[in-house]
Amino acid sequence: MSFSIKSVSFYRHSKAGAHPQAAGINFRTSEIFCQLGLEDFTLEQSGKEFDFNAGMLIVEKLVGGKVIKHLQEHDPEHVKNFTPSNWVWISQRMFEPILSQNAERLNSEQRHGHQVLLYEEQKDHVVVVVVKDLNIGDVKKYKTPYVVACDGNRSPTRQKEGISWDGPGILRNSLRVSFKSDLSPFIGKRMGHGVVYVANKDIGGSFRLENEGKQGIMMVNNVGSKTSFEPGSTIAAYNAGRFESKGGRVFLAEDSAHTMPPTGGLGGNTGIADAHNFALKLAYVLSGKASHSLLASYNIERQPIDEFTVNQNPGGNQHLA
Repeated sequence: MSFSIKSVSFYRHSKAGAHPQAAGINFRTSEIFCQLGLEDFTLEQSGKEFDFNAGMLIVEKLVGGKVIKHLQEHDPEHVKNFTPSNWVWISQRMFEPILSQNAERLNSEQRHGHQVLLYEEQKDHVVVVVVKDLNIGDVKKYKTPYVVACDGNRSPTRQKEGISWDGPGILRNSLRVSFKSDLSPFIGKRMGHGVVYVANKDIGGSFRLENEGKQGIMMVNNVGSKTSFEPGSTIAAYNAGRFESKGGRVFLAEDSAHTMPPTGGLGGNTGIADAHNFALKLAYVLSGKASHSLLASYNIERQPIDEFTVNQNPGGNQHLA
């Protein structure tokens, strides 16, 4: 079913995929992409750098050293028993352009280099949003019936609404390094794995490689007995106490609604599940097929699921998460 609802998204960053990020697209997210006509293209892009069924590796060393364990390898024949879709390894650098290229077809406008300064819910059920064009400095006001805030784990929207931020809390501070260096001559077939974990007596961490091994992310979780690298990359687990504003016109999704360790790609996939749930409800409301009250079910359905996801394994493996 197509509703042809127009949407406009504002991004503070000047371009998509400006920094490498971990990105494992799980089976449910692939099913959503299939509905949008994006699954085949996503698989095609992923196949340029990754082995669909390779999963992750735990090794003694990134270069050389024995393989300790294979993780999350998928048997295609077994997967067919419950879904026609695939788990897909794809970097954010590869993934976000796919969305941009299909935005017009999906009736979505993406405006990069624009920062939302503030919003106010009016008594006439209209939200006034003030946006600054960071490219030329112009400030404009927009009026809309609804806003979805995906403004990160420090979410100004969540703070403005006085929404609680609950969960296990900060788990550790890891050292995170984004790098560009051609490692392909040294690591060979290990490039085909979504994530390569390194675990030995001296160091524990992971590499998330992309661009055919020419760039990526290195996360260091421990060096010997040292397990905290402040002010490094904070690994935390929180969930918002509610996903909607007091006025019922502004909604939280993605990292503004929850944050969790990167293990398993749960953060991004949970965020896409949020968006899918809410978008369908919003389309029914805006097309006149349902009343505004339907949107209350977004918080009822998604908040407990995301809370469960945040809490199910908050610590993960201290060397691997």
